[in-house]
Amino acid sequence: MTTSSSAEGPGTSVQLPHNLAAAGQEIDIELRRKPGKPMEMSPSAGDALEDAYADFMTDLGREAIRLARNDGLSTVDPSHVEKAVGRLGMGSSGSSPRGFVLTTTGGLLTGFAGNGAFSLTFDSAARSTAEITTTLVLLVVGVIALTAGLLLTAVRIQK
Repeated sequence: MTTSSSAEGPGTSVQLPHNLAAAGQEIDIELRRKPGKPMEMSPSAGDALEDAYADFMTDLGREAIRLARNDGLSTVDPSHVEKAVGRLGMGSSGSSPRGFVLTTTGGLLTGFAGNGAFSLTFDSAARSTAEITTTLVLLVVGVIALTAGLLLTAVRIQK
């Protein structure tokens, strides 16, 4: 990435990208990916994209600075930027496939168990032992999977 122009303002030392042509080319390729149905980006969508880019860069820079400060450093290193990208939910460093699967599965199982528990509690019909046992097993397994997924995600974020 070529950097040549600095941010406006007194005493700024941050260098901004001079040319975002590669990103523009990727967006253009995606817009024209289906030859029979090419798409266009409206001027207002382009403005919104620029605004989102500016907001993301601000958040990313602030998070990288915070991480460097937490490490007791006076210089932000590339590793801080990579960690910041992960913390902001972008890139591979921010997601754990196992954590995602466990959290999703745990949430679903816990939801099914909650539905069963609601039915057991507020429906006056007689319930079989198998139905009660299934509800309890779903609840226990769901809570364990949900907790494990959240812990994996938290540990990955801390790295």
